[in-house]
Amino acid sequence: ATVAYSRAGVALWTNRYNGPGSSEDWAASIAADSSGNVFVTGYSYGTNHNSDFLTIAYSGAGSALWTNRFHGPVDDRDAANAVAVDGSGDVIVTGWSRTTARKQVRKSRHSKQLPKLPSPRAFPSNSRCRRARAFTTS
Repeated sequence: ATVAYSRAGVALWTNRYNGPGSSEDWAASIAADSSGNVFVTGYSYGTNHNSDFLTIAYSGAGSALWTNRFHGPVDDRDAANAVAVDGSGDVIVTGWSRTTARKQVRKSRHSKQLPKLPSPRAFPSNSRCRRARAFTTS
């Protein structure tokens, strides 16, 4: 669930997300833009029983503006673990995506209207890194 609170701690709105797999949906990071919109990212299980990136944009009043799921290059697990909003209002999401050969770091840049997904950055196949927690800049 995502809950917005007033400065006094009073709940202003609450939203819950139930993904297509009707299973686990986890928030990992939250960011807000200068207009008061809220962006929540994490992962959600799909109908294939594997997790996908999940990013949801809410207005400051709590209305869902858009939902974006990223299903990685193979039918395996993917999870977003950080979100930020840049000075242009684009939403940047990073996390990991599992392939049969290696895990990949994936940075997604979403404009408020048209989400875009650039090429992934790969970990070496012998990497022990389980999750990327840093933002990439390219």
